[in-house]
Amino acid sequence: MSTRTAPAAKVDPVTASIIRHGLDAAADQMLVALKRTAFSPIIYEVMDGAGAFYDRRFRMLSQMTALPMFTGSLGLAVESVVKHYEANEGIQEGDVLVVNDPFVTGTHQWDVAVIVPGFLDGEIVCYAAIKAHHLDVAALAPFVTESTDVFQEGTIWPGVKLWKQGRRDDDLYRMFLANTRLPDSAAGDLNAQAGACHAGLRAVLELIERYGLEKFEAAVETILDAGEATMREKLAEFPRGRFTGTVVHEHNGFEEVMIPYEVAVEFVEDGIVIDLTGAPEPQPGPVNAPVIGVISAIRCAMMALAIQDGGRANEGYFRPLQLKSRPGSMIDAQSPAPVALASYPLYILIEGLNEAIANAMPDARPAGYDMVVTLFMWGKDDGDQVWIDSVNITGGAPAAAPYGDGGAPLMPIACSGVRSVSWEVWEAKTPMIVESCDFAIDSHGVGKHRGGPGWTVLLKALRPMDLTIVNERSRVPPFALAGAEKGRRNEVLIHRPDGSSVEYSKVTATHLPEGSVIEMKLSGGSGVGPAAERAPEKVATDVAEGYLSEERARDKYPHAF
Repeated sequence: MSTRTAPAAKVDPVTASIIRHGLDAAADQMLVALKRTAFSPIIYEVMDGAGAFYDRRFRMLSQMTALPMFTGSLGLAVESVVKHYEANEGIQEGDVLVVNDPFVTGTHQWDVAVIVPGFLDGEIVCYAAIKAHHLDVAALAPFVTESTDVFQEGTIWPGVKLWKQGRRDDDLYRMFLANTRLPDSAAGDLNAQAGACHAGLRAVLELIERYGLEKFEAAVETILDAGEATMREKLAEFPRGRFTGTVVHEHNGFEEVMIPYEVAVEFVEDGIVIDLTGAPEPQPGPVNAPVIGVISAIRCAMMALAIQDGGRANEGYFRPLQLKSRPGSMIDAQSPAPVALASYPLYILIEGLNEAIANAMPDARPAGYDMVVTLFMWGKDDGDQVWIDSVNITGGAPAAAPYGDGGAPLMPIACSGVRSVSWEVWEAKTPMIVESCDFAIDSHGVGKHRGGPGWTVLLKALRPMDLTIVNERSRVPPFALAGAEKGRRNEVLIHRPDGSSVEYSKVTATHLPEGSVIEMKLSGGSGVGPAAERAPEKVATDVAEGYLSEERARDKYPHAF
C-alpha cells in the first residue's frame, strides 16, 4: 500500500525523533487552527474531521488527533487529485484543491477535503490535507438514507483548484456556495480548512528549513521504517493462518434485511492479508462503500493493534497490510452506486476484523463495540432561515476486554477522535432541549468482565422540524467473547404529540411536530468470559452503583448471592 525509498543521507535517531515530534506538533497546530476558525459545531465541537501531512510521494508523515477513518484514506485522495493535475496544467504555489468525490475520498459527499501543497524554493516538498463534514451539499435532504445513486447524494467536486496561485476562483466559489442550503456555514468551514492547512504547512516548512530537505527526507525514511518495524513486531505475535469473523448488516437503506458475510484475516510471513472477496452484492440503498474507504477501515483496525503508547500513525505502519476485495461488491462499490452511508458498513467491517483477530488470539482484542446512532435535523427559524444540525456519533459503550470491564461511553476506533456533541452547545444552536441523558440500568452484557453501560437520551423538539435517522446495531448487538453475553440493542423511537410512537432504524426526513420527543436507547458493551466467573464483590458494586438491578444480578450471577 506504500512505497519505500532508500534515504539519500544518513540521520541519527535523535534527530529523526525530534523531526517526528516536530511533525506531530505541526499537526496539533493544524487541529487548533481548524477548531478555532470552523463555523459549524459538527467540526469545532464534535470534531467530525481530520487532517494529516504527506511527503511528495504521498506518504503520511503525521496526523491530527482526530477522526482516524478520514486520515486512513486521505493520502490516496491527495495522490489521485495531484496526479490529475500533474498530467494536465500542473500545480503551482498558492493553489488550493477541493474534492468530495466519494470514490476518491472513501466516504461520502458531505466529507469535503481541502488539499494544500507545500513549496520550498519553487518545489513541492509536502502536502497538508483536511477532510471535514459539511452540513449540506445539496442532496435530496441534508442527510439521506434512501438514495439510489451517488448523484442523489449531493454535488460532486472531483478535485478542483478553488484557489489558483493564491487567487480565489470566484466562479467556482460561487458555484460551491450555490450548491448548499447553508452557504454561510459552507463558506466558513471551507475557509477554516484552507487556513488550517496553511497554518500546519508553515510549521512543517520551518522544520524542513531548519534541518535541510535532504536530512528531513532521510529522517522521514527512518520514521516510516520504525513504523513498519512496530507493525511487523506486533503481527509476529499472532499464529500463522486464516481466521474469520462474521459481519451482519441489518438494513439496505430501504428495508430491514440481514446481509451477512465473512471477513477473513490471514497472518502470513510477510505481513497480514485481509480477504473481503466474500462481500455481498451491491445494495439498492446507500450502504455501499468505496474501496478507498475500505482501505482506511483496515488501517484503523490494524493501528488499534500496533499503537499502544499514544503514538501516531504514519505510512510505515501500513506497509505489511494487503487487501483482497471484489470490485463491484458492496464494499468495493463502483460509481454510480449510492454511498451516503458508507461510513457505517466500514465501522461494522472493523468489528468483523476485530472478531477475526480475537479468534486468532483471544487476549488481543476486546469484545465488540457499540455502533453509532446519527440524527440530522433541520427546519426554519423565526426569521424563516434554514437551520441544520446533527447529533452526530452518539453511543460507543465500550466492550469488556480480557483484562477488565468496559467503562463509560467512548467512540469506536474509527472515530476515536470524535466527541458526542456538547448538549449545551447543541441546545444553543437548535430549537431542541435535552430532557434527560443517563446511564441505562441492565443495558450492558454480563460476563466475567461486563461491558460498559449504555445510556438513554430524551430530546424534545421546541418547533416543527424534519429528521433523518441512521441507527446501526438495531437488531444484532456487537459480539461477545468467551461465553459472555451481548449488550442490549440500539433503539431510536419517535414519540409524537398525538400519542403515537414509532421505532426507526433508518429514515429520511420524517416530520416531527412541535413537542415531539426523540428517545435513544443506546446499547451497552458486550462482555468477556463466563458470568459464573465474575467476582461477587464486583456484582455487588454494580448493583450499588446502579448499573445492574438486583433482579438481573440474581438471575445472571446467582453465585454472588
